[in-house]
Amino acid sequence: MRENSRTGRTPQQVIDDAMWGVFQEGWNKPWGADADHIKNAQDIKKCVEAGYTFYTIDPGDYVDNDVYSDEINVLKEKFNLLPWSKLEATSTDFYSLYLDKTFSINNVTIHFDKKALLRASCKYSRAIVHIKEMYRYLLAHK
Repeated sequence: MRENSRTGRTPQQVIDDAMWGVFQEGWNKPWGADADHIKNAQDIKKCVEAGYTFYTIDPGDYVDNDVYSDEINVLKEKFNLLPWSKLEATSTDFYSLYLDKTFSINNVTIHFDKKALLRASCKYSRAIVHIKEMYRYLLAHK
């Protein structure tokens, strides 16, 4: 959708042009279109109506990059204010699942001491909620 905004084109115009290109070139195999940089439900609706087949949600507006400069007391306050019901979890769940635990993924090891857990939780939790809400909206309308 970022590119649509920059070029002043609607999702339907992009699909129509792609379809004509497919037809013009004699392509007879499946093809699809990525609704990229989707930030809100209205954009999902437009792309569903146009026939997009793949959706990339952009949660960037919900990522808190200030966590790297926040003091521990600010992180604790932010952590307590996270939308726990929308996360379908509690702060206690996060502590029991991650605090003082180490995870290894593809030769990268992450250890969640209290500050690291607070930073990660505060940085990404609202983005996760946004992605969940967008996914559920897409399921309901696709």
